[in-house]
Parts: sequence; structure tokens; C-alpha cells
Amino acid sequence: MFLLFLIPSILGSPESDAKALNEALNGIPDGFNESTLITVIYEKKYLRRQKMVETFRRVYGEDQYSNLWNKISYAPDDIRMGIIDNSSAFYDAKVLIHAMRGRSYKKKPIIEVMVSRTSKEMKKIKEASLALGTDLCDQMDCELGFGDFKDVMLELCKADRNEDDWYDVDLALKDCDKLYQFGPRRMLDTDEYGINKILFKRNYEQLRVMFRVFSNYVFTYLWKDEYITLEKRSIETMIDEEYSLSTKDALLEYVKAVKNRIGYFVNLIKNGLTDGAGSNGERQVIRTIFGRTGIDLPEIVKEFGGKDKLVESIRKSVDLYWFTKQALIAILNANCEEC
Repeated sequence: MFLLFLIPSILGSPESDAKALNEALNGIPDGFNESTLITVIYEKKYLRRQKMVETFRRVYGEDQYSNLWNKISYAPDDIRMGIIDNSSAFYDAKVLIHAMRGRSYKKKPIIEVMVSRTSKEMKKIKEASLALGTDLCDQMDCELGFGDFKDVMLELCKADRNEDDWYDVDLALKDCDKLYQFGPRRMLDTDEYGINKILFKRNYEQLRVMFRVFSNYVFTYLWKDEYITLEKRSIETMIDEEYSLSTKDALLEYVKAVKNRIGYFVNLIKNGLTDGAGSNGERQVIRTIFGRTGIDLPEIVKEFGGKDKLVESIRKSVDLYWFTKQALIAILNANCEEC
């Protein structure tokens, strides 16, 4: 009976998918079953899911669509936001817009998304935000207060990083010299604009080379007729010494993402699944898996150790809500068949 119920969804037309969703919602034929509803909604790639929900709303009406939301009203917002998205860009846009609503913005999801997306991905996120009725950069300018953190986020929002796949060691040396000059150990005030121009305009490979050079760079300058040599330090140490609070957190996360993007996402999942991470950890895992679906989720899952290992970690997690576990496993089954 259960397999027969899923046949329309397996066939894959928007009409048959919408019918399967309506039957799951109304408990046809055996009464309402959350597991069946989760399978029908989440065990699909984004585009198919969107077509299903669009058809569902057209055929069965807005009241039934509202009933769908009511049925899963207890599920985390980050899970429910992913129901009708046709791309990760729309999901990321919703995450960012939602994080900036209310009396104070939610730093963690903003940092996660902004520091880890390529310029190409960020342009798509901005287009999705406009489609949702929000200019992302304008909202950041309004909602993120004043100071370096907003400046960093706005630089990333410009999405004008050079993304050619080349590097120049001489340029890396010049950038290291500039970074030391821009820092407060050389000047009275840190030149954030000068630092941002290097960190957010260079391509990833160039930045990785510069980070390695920076760790072994010896900087000497003249101060009151005396040459002073500064000790070597990593880019992380420089950020830790020269920034504070949200700006420091954002830049340190940015460096991690630049050095190893796939590894960065893997660590987000691992940290979110750590016992005791609580609801923040749950939302972090959801955002990472939803946000990378259709882009590099299979690579992330392989780096994690494979789908079986990730599914088992999700099942064992004490901090993930039951609905979250089932939805994430359904997404992994649909998008990581060979991981």
C-alpha cells in the first residue's frame, strides 16, 4: 500500500507529484503520516519540488497550501523555508532576509552564507532576493548598524571578486607588505578599506598563496631613525590582533572558507551535529545541507565520509528534531545517490 501510494511521485510529473502531496496531507489512504509527507516533499531535487508545490497551489488552492504549512508549523523555520525553493540561491536569500528581520540581526547565519559563497553564487542570491522583493545590499546597509562588520558584509555583497584561476607570487608579496602597513602596528589606525580591497577582490587561489607567504613574511620599517622588524605571524593572528567581535568572527570564518571551502562546509555540519550544540547546531546543519544542494553537496558528503556515515550521524544526533532528521535524510537520498 505504501509503495503504491508513492508511485505518482516516482513517475515525476508536476501533476502526479501535487496529487501525492495532497494525498499525504489529507491522509489518503491510511490517515495522516508525517513520514510519507516528508518523503513526498523533501525526497526531490529543488526544481522538481518547486514545480510540485506550484502545481499543488494552483490545483488544490491556497487554503490547502496554508494547511500544508500548518501541518508542519512545529518544524524549524530553516526546514520549512526550503519547501518551494527552486535553487539554493533562493534558499540562501531567504536565510539572509530572515536573519536581518526583527530588532537585531542574527550574526551566525549571515556570516555562514556571506563568507562562503563565490561571486557567481552571490550574484544569484542577490537576484533571488530581488525576486523576493528585497535588495539584499540595501537591507544590509539598513539593518547591520555601523562599523567594520557591515563594511565587510557589503564588500562581500558587491560580488565583484576576481575569480580567475591564477596566482602571482610577486603580487602576494606586495599584498603582504600592504597588509602589514595597513595594520595598527604600523599606523595609528587600521586601514580597513585597504585590507578589504585585498581580501575581497583577489581570487581564491591568489589569496591562498598570499596566506602562505604571509605566514613567513618578515616586515621591517623605519621608526624614529630605527629599523624595526616585526615577528612573523599568520593571517589569522593578524585578524585576531586587529579586529574584534563580529568583524573578527566574520574574517576568521572567511579565511577558513577561502583555504578549504568544502572542508568549511563539512566542519559546519560536524559542529552542528556535536552533542550539546542545541537548536543553533540544528539550524546550522539544515542551512548547510539545504544551501549546498544542487551545487556541491555530493562533494561535501564525500569529504564527510560518505552518505551512510552522515545519515548515521544525523540519526544519532541528540539535538536534531525528528522532523529535521527525516527531512535531511530524504534530501541526502535524493541528491547524493552515489556519495
